[in-house]
Amino acid sequence: MTLSFDLTGQVTFSVDGLNLQYTITAPPQATVADLALFVGENILKPLDVYDGYKPLPPDEIGLALRSDTEAILDPALPLGAIELMSGDVLVANVPARRIRVIPPPIPRLLGHGEGEPETQEPAAEPRLREVAPERESAAEEPQQEDEPGREHERPTWERRYPFEPEMVFVPAGPFWMGSDRRRLERAGVEWWSWFESELPQHQVALPDYWIGQYPVTNAQYRAFIEGGGYRTRAYWTEAGWGWKGDRTQPRYWNDERYSGPQQPVVGVSWYEAVAYCRWLSEATGRQYKLPSEAEWEKAARGADGRIWPWGDEWDPGKCNNNERGPHTTTPVGQYSPAGDSPYGCADMAGNVWEWCATKWEPSYEGYRGDDDPEGDASRVLRGGSFYNYARFARCASRLWNLDPVYHLRNGGFRVGCGALPISLRSGS
Repeated sequence: MTLSFDLTGQVTFSVDGLNLQYTITAPPQATVADLALFVGENILKPLDVYDGYKPLPPDEIGLALRSDTEAILDPALPLGAIELMSGDVLVANVPARRIRVIPPPIPRLLGHGEGEPETQEPAAEPRLREVAPERESAAEEPQQEDEPGREHERPTWERRYPFEPEMVFVPAGPFWMGSDRRRLERAGVEWWSWFESELPQHQVALPDYWIGQYPVTNAQYRAFIEGGGYRTRAYWTEAGWGWKGDRTQPRYWNDERYSGPQQPVVGVSWYEAVAYCRWLSEATGRQYKLPSEAEWEKAARGADGRIWPWGDEWDPGKCNNNERGPHTTTPVGQYSPAGDSPYGCADMAGNVWEWCATKWEPSYEGYRGDDDPEGDASRVLRGGSFYNYARFARCASRLWNLDPVYHLRNGGFRVGCGALPISLRSGS
């Protein structure tokens, strides 16, 4: 891999052996932490292994430049201060092969390879939304008809098959979607520029629905593989079937770091997640799907707009994240019940990023919440992961738009079920 910088602002990557070349435009004042390029996975990334290189410790960001050069760069370093000379990396004219830092998570701020990201068309009409006023206390939060603490009044889910995911019920009613900057600052969360995608905070009203209590596990996904999931065209979208080719399993399926039966399945593209939901629907007679972005967020935070699933006070002991976790996935539910959401959802903070049905939109201004499964538009992931810090484990955090072909080693999904099964209505 080689890398070059033009101080006028052009950054060029070329990846040897893959016959890929990406040109990205970035201002020289942008920092290393602003730079993320995905070629199946990040080129600039924490906690990963380069072919032929040793893994890097979790407190470092590594950039493999040549077979004989590996640099550890400060995430706060402006790109314009980096210079390549004779294969050596010079940072502010100081050779920097081992600069140890504690990096922030890396957002995807740049485009899809050559050129800029595609622009979303403006929304025709916003979905149920109302810009949130500044709120000083929880007393001003919206109230739901069925509040999260009243479990005895809500139906319970009964699995029909051993491979079927456990589900929890989320009652109808409004909730606050997005971020309140003042509330974050009161909780000690520093405001970062990419949180702008979480604005404006607004109220959304949703009907009753169900959502997976945990991310889908390897054991549950195995039933999809063995049930012909990769051989049956009907489970796949048109674009997904074209992408699938001769694939027969997720990318990291045989990687022992992630392959425990109760660990969340990782390395799945959005297309694979959708195909799994369609297979599961046929196998069980229930209407499973990926949750919408709004459904995911309400299930994670409830109606009161809390920052993390358990409240407004950060506690790294309540989730698998980069501050205290094992730097790989953990069996689902390991941090329950302390880390659970108001509705009993586990692992909504950390462990794995989770695909949602919804197409990416850069903010909630004119937000449409488009969940149409067809096409190849970028989709949203939620929840943070084992290598992210507290700011990305927030209920409102949105991973920058990723194309549905990406299959990350820290990315999985959970299922939703919008239609309340008739057999369970009598229990409500």
